[in-house]
Amino acid sequence: MMDVENKILSKEEMEVLTSIARYLKSEQDFINFVMVCKSHQNVLDCFFFNPISSTRLFLNLQEQWLYYPWDCVTRKVKKIVLNYPITTKDYNSLKGNRNIICKQVKFTKKDRENLGNKIPSIVNSIEEKCFEQCTDLEQITLPGRITSLGYSSFRDCVKLSYIELPDNLISIGSCCFDHCINLKSLTIPNNVNYIGDNAFFCCNSLTSIYLPTHLTSLGKSCFFGCNNLKTIYASEEICMRLPYYFSSSSFAI
Repeated sequence: MMDVENKILSKEEMEVLTSIARYLKSEQDFINFVMVCKSHQNVLDCFFFNPISSTRLFLNLQEQWLYYPWDCVTRKVKKIVLNYPITTKDYNSLKGNRNIICKQVKFTKKDRENLGNKIPSIVNSIEEKCFEQCTDLEQITLPGRITSLGYSSFRDCVKLSYIELPDNLISIGSCCFDHCINLKSLTIPNNVNYIGDNAFFCCNSLTSIYLPTHLTSLGKSCFFGCNNLKTIYASEEICMRLPYYFSSSSFAI
């Protein structure tokens, strides 16, 4: 019978182990993993990027990933990957360097004040209060990469009548469209699973809305004060909870 501890793993088996190891969180986790048995000891050599901030255990790095702003470049590698949110301004200062890859780019209020209302296509998130009280904003189409809209990001945009949300959107923060009094209708993409408290508070012109089937968290009073909202497209499960999210008004489902 073959000694399992000393078994030489196939390429496919090593790929499986490497895939599992990617979910480990610390140096000690990796040390414990390779100590399970002798066949695990070569797993670290299969990593060409560091799956955690520390690079000490990974000798064959071709890319160094930085997970936090305070992570430091410790190796001479082909690529540096920034896997934490950076501002659009910072991205613009780095984009000329082909050796640096930015995974998460956020659009902040300061970015908007410096760059205007047009959001660059590279942006992944709209940060809190980014467009708050932007009284000249009437229509906007969000880039396809955006996955989250922050707290009060479009609050009090009183002239906003149309916004196109991207299919990749996952979350809509609390008070996101609070008092967008000219917003008339909205289709929320199917991938959205979170809508925060008061997200559409007092959107008086809103007459219809589509709620996605993947929605798992719908904040309190998110449609409170939407007195002209008459038509809601929603799943049966969401429909059972609807009165909790609205003011007293009649609507069709």
